[in-house]
Amino acid sequence: MQNAMSKQKSSLIENLAHDLKSPIYSQINALNLLLGDKSFNVTNTQRELLSDLLASNMYMKDMVLNILLGFRLKCENFNLDIVPHNFHQTLNSVIKSIKHVNNSHKISVISDTDYICAEYDDTQIKRVLSNLLTNACKHSTLNSEIKIVCEQNMGDLVVKIINDGHIDFEQTDDIFKPYKTNAKTEALCGSGLGLYISKQIIEHHGGQINALNNGSEVCVTFKIPIISKRI
Repeated sequence: MQNAMSKQKSSLIENLAHDLKSPIYSQINALNLLLGDKSFNVTNTQRELLSDLLASNMYMKDMVLNILLGFRLKCENFNLDIVPHNFHQTLNSVIKSIKHVNNSHKISVISDTDYICAEYDDTQIKRVLSNLLTNACKHSTLNSEIKIVCEQNMGDLVVKIINDGHIDFEQTDDIFKPYKTNAKTEALCGSGLGLYISKQIIEHHGGQINALNNGSEVCVTFKIPIISKRI
């Protein structure tokens, strides 16, 4: 009985999240259209309010997608579309896409090359990068620097995301558990699924992810095989 009720509750949440997608995407498209229309005569204050609305909708979109992906990852038929990609193109695309949450941080990319080819699912690795960078922006000091270190090491693509801050859990990798949050205030709380989903995606690629405190900084590192070894 308990198991049936749990499945029913999970199904209800999944359906609700799915139904929320359409109105959220409609609002995002409408707001982008208004903000991009130079003939649309609004004051600076009104434009700022529209930008805030867009940021809120983008945040809701990310939360809904994380919830839906959380359910998909539990399914045995969750498949990855693994093909070769230039990781720096993937990364640059994500950095541009998170402007709605990063309005004060400098993001620096540190790499000895601007071309790293690896085999992965581009959509899902973008989801990982978006979750990790959004989390770093939310929990870093205003106007601080977020560093992304990319390297090839022993057949792996290794990515480190470093920001100022501290993980308060006794075991730092607890941040990857579902519904765990390191947020100090309710305003910073999300769905509690972003880092959990990131871990699942990386492991589906045959890789690893971990987090640690390094003095006054937090370093989240993930690695995936450059040549996919996923079974």
